[in-house]
Amino acid sequence: MCFSEPAPVDALIQRFGRVNRRKRPDEFPLKGICDVYVFTKGSEFDKYIYDPALVDHTVRLLSETPLLHESRLQEITDKVYENGFGADGERFRNTKERFSKLIEEIVPYHSTARKDSDFYRIFRSIEAVPACYADPYRQCHDDGRIYDAMQYVLSLSLGQYHKLKSLNRISETDHGIIVNARYDPELGLIADEPDHGDAMI
Repeated sequence: MCFSEPAPVDALIQRFGRVNRRKRPDEFPLKGICDVYVFTKGSEFDKYIYDPALVDHTVRLLSETPLLHESRLQEITDKVYENGFGADGERFRNTKERFSKLIEEIVPYHSTARKDSDFYRIFRSIEAVPACYADPYRQCHDDGRIYDAMQYVLSLSLGQYHKLKSLNRISETDHGIIVNARYDPELGLIADEPDHGDAMI
């Protein structure tokens, strides 16, 4: 079960995915669907985080959708953002331009002259998949089931990423980053313990 303050639909989808995460790689489809409750009103300070118009639009559309099927996620997202990104539109465009320039500079195992601060302003965390979920994650990608694949993804802090990379426990594949660390269904990723049951790919 999940209780969430209101937020734009894309932020809510991530939260819904966390509570509906599979407990084991071989569990498909999900054994039941977890109930999620989204409050219709949030804090007075939410406006500093999310555009109120996008939040209101999301809440209204979700209130008209008793059971949220995966097939409707894209439709609802498109409706929420049909008029652009609201007050954050200009900031988004600027970030997109900076991001595109940054990507052009990134070459594996090659340092560039860019300032590290520019890099870290964009990459606050890094998405990765526990080694025990590498195969089902890759299968979801190959089958085009992107939303299913997202349920296997978790975030590593930059500190965790660099530490694990220095220990040769990070593998960069065509499908994404795989982290060799034990994953517990109840506790989550235990970064200090390697996953001895799965080989890195």
